[in-house]
Amino acid sequence: MKPKRLLTRLLLSLSALLFWVAVWWLIAVHVGIPLLLPTPLSVAKRLIALIATAKFWETTALSLARILLGLLLSVLLGIVLAILTAKLTAARILLRPLMTAIRATPVAAFIILIWLWIGKDEVPTIITVLIALPVIYKNVETGILGIPESLLEMAKTFRIPRWKRILKLDIPAVLPSFHAALQTAIGLGWKAGVAAEIIVRPTLAIGRAISDANYNLETEDLFAWTLTVVLLSLLIETVASLLLSRLFRAALPTESGKEDAV
Repeated sequence: MKPKRLLTRLLLSLSALLFWVAVWWLIAVHVGIPLLLPTPLSVAKRLIALIATAKFWETTALSLARILLGLLLSVLLGIVLAILTAKLTAARILLRPLMTAIRATPVAAFIILIWLWIGKDEVPTIITVLIALPVIYKNVETGILGIPESLLEMAKTFRIPRWKRILKLDIPAVLPSFHAALQTAIGLGWKAGVAAEIIVRPTLAIGRAISDANYNLETEDLFAWTLTVVLLSLLIETVASLLLSRLFRAALPTESGKEDAV
């Protein structure tokens, strides 16, 4: 992306952010009750105070580890299942009811069941997997099935090695679908994981901190921890997007690569 275009996008994003902060500030001033809606400045001050404590970093790190593990497992499992069902119709038919059930079942029901079966410390990770898995699986499967037959036939005709076909054809074809799926899965998985922490209250978790702040009517803490969740989600999405963009550019066949393949 050109530097001028990147700068324009950053300025537009910053302007949008400042607009909504201003809206928040105006509503908070109009309400005039900090217990119901604190101002952005008071929340920012509280967040800075929390960041200065060791407990904040330990709590954030543990929540991040739980949910990132769930996202990683959902990506690995989703890719494997997508490859399997894209190649085997019987596997697709067999797996379809399970994925439909996972998507249709309320998150709270899963949280309670897993809490009863396994224990509270593992609930956020498993919930993240259950929420993110169908998104990853469906999009990757769609990307694989969407590879044009003409390209597959060309690869067979020119006897292109399987590893080269995977690197130069399959991966570039699936990456856009995977990219979109990962962005959605990160948002959904992160929210579901924190929701699970709020309900089961594991030791040292962002969700537990949010629950405690709500119970004790500490509205500034509630907003500060919620803002932490939003910022971490944006950070994860940005890092994942940058890594996938680099991978996509690396996977695109160059002109010389096309000639070598032929």
